[in-house]
Amino acid sequence: MLLRVLGGIALALGLLAAPAAAQTADVLAPARAGQLQCFEPNVTAKTCQSLGGYTFQANGVIDNPAQVLISPSPAIVMRISNPVTVRNGAICGPLTAADIARATFTVDGAPASESDTTEIRSSLTQQLATVRSRELPDTHVRW
Repeated sequence: MLLRVLGGIALALGLLAAPAAAQTADVLAPARAGQLQCFEPNVTAKTCQSLGGYTFQANGVIDNPAQVLISPSPAIVMRISNPVTVRNGAICGPLTAADIARATFTVDGAPASESDTTEIRSSLTQQLATVRSRELPDTHVRW
């Protein structure tokens, strides 16, 4: 059943890397102020297709935890995190097989079963084969 639902999964993750036209001096300034980044906002419903944030570790590593709505019905949400860097005003980071393997999923608000998780990860891995391990520059300024 989930395979039919997962057809748009690459699109959903692609939202995490969709470029924006403008840049700021410190593209992560809003994140440093505690703001989250809303991708594909639905202003009327006050929802986001994906919601990303950034955490800053003492050793300089920047992590990008995100929640991605993979399917609205059933509501499948992926929680994923990967390290990123800032280069030339863009947030860059590869999406790797290891990131997908660590991702967790919920289906209609409950933790995904082991079989659903396996199916979702398999679908993700297949659909994102061309994106995985490539830098995904992001110059979003909407926070």
